[in-house]
Amino acid sequence: MKSAAGQNYKGVRQQFVKLGGTRGDQVGVLSGIKAGEEIATSGVFKLRNGASVLVNNETQPSNQAAPKPEDN
Repeated sequence: MKSAAGQNYKGVRQQFVKLGGTRGDQVGVLSGIKAGEEIATSGVFKLRNGASVLVNNETQPSNQAAPKPEDN
């Protein structure tokens, strides 16, 4: 994306997706995004279309097929 001053920045936009089956923390996405596209997994309720973002991949979302919650 480009700012009003013509500078490039990484921005976001709302994208509707069709979800499929789930297995633990994993969710199938049937349509709405393409392979290789980046998605936001946290803080999404604070985002607005065109908002500038800084990608921080230090914290990874869980990816367990059979998760065991701590308080279980």
